[in-house]
Amino acid sequence: MNEIVIRKATREDIPFLAKMILLAETSGKELISYRDMFDLPEEELIKGFEIALDNDQLGHGLTYLTFLIAEYEGNKAATACGYVEGEFGSSNHLMTGALITGFGTELVVNAYQINSKFKKVQIAKTLGTLQIDSVATLSEFRGKGLYKLLFEEHCKGAKSTGCGELEIQVWAGNDIAVSTNIKLGCEIIKEKYLNNEEKNLGGRLVMSKRLN
Repeated sequence: MNEIVIRKATREDIPFLAKMILLAETSGKELISYRDMFDLPEEELIKGFEIALDNDQLGHGLTYLTFLIAEYEGNKAATACGYVEGEFGSSNHLMTGALITGFGTELVVNAYQINSKFKKVQIAKTLGTLQIDSVATLSEFRGKGLYKLLFEEHCKGAKSTGCGELEIQVWAGNDIAVSTNIKLGCEIIKEKYLNNEEKNLGGRLVMSKRLN
């Protein structure tokens, strides 16, 4: 029987997590990604995220402490981060601080200016909800149900603290992510598109699930 282990990430996992954050943005449906925002060589981009992730501030998606890792037969195979929005302050503010540590103020300000061009499809996270982000599985380990186990473990942990709802933001058109989350009990509750008449131009979805 194939052995699967779900565990919390440690500081030693940071190089792996940095690469998986970027892998999570390769569905082909992203309107904007970290690669677009920073426009740096891959090696520099990964190094910046390694620095950014090396912090102990809970409550956001750019600290190694909020990541779970799925190992398949002893190999790191998949990741997903999870945190409760607002538990330790605005996750956006906390992530900005981590990015500044990793890339410097000038690059982050420029990155946010690029990102602001897609403000129309940005959706605010609901306070008190479990947010799952940076979901990625290495290609050779896909189809083994690893995300389901990561998802369930994050939900279990959040529910134990009294959190009653989960939210996941996905890019419109990412049919694999949408169908997978529907199978896990989520439903689409919000949609924003660049053009409501031509939804194929791209947009953002929020999927939700009650935890109790």
